[in-house]
Amino acid sequence: MAADLVHHFLLAICTRPGTGVCFTDRGWYPKSNSEYLDDSESKEGFDREYSRTKIYNHILANVLKGLRPSADERQQELVLKMLQAAPELVPGYV
Repeated sequence: MAADLVHHFLLAICTRPGTGVCFTDRGWYPKSNSEYLDDSESKEGFDREYSRTKIYNHILANVLKGLRPSADERQQELVLKMLQAAPELVPGYV
């Protein structure tokens, strides 16, 4: 069935960090505040910068927006595995 073939293809490229369009991320939280501050920013600018954190998986974030996990078990599986592979997307998805 074509839907199953596409499902397995999407699982292969979207759920393995470092492969396909799934990039290795920092997880839910940064390791330190210095990840958000560069040399030109002051401490006051930290709050502004922290609120718009950098994500590595823009492509996966856009794919997640188009999926409806309540409509199909394959989409549900894909969403769960994508969020496990790229935990930085969990706060924006919930």
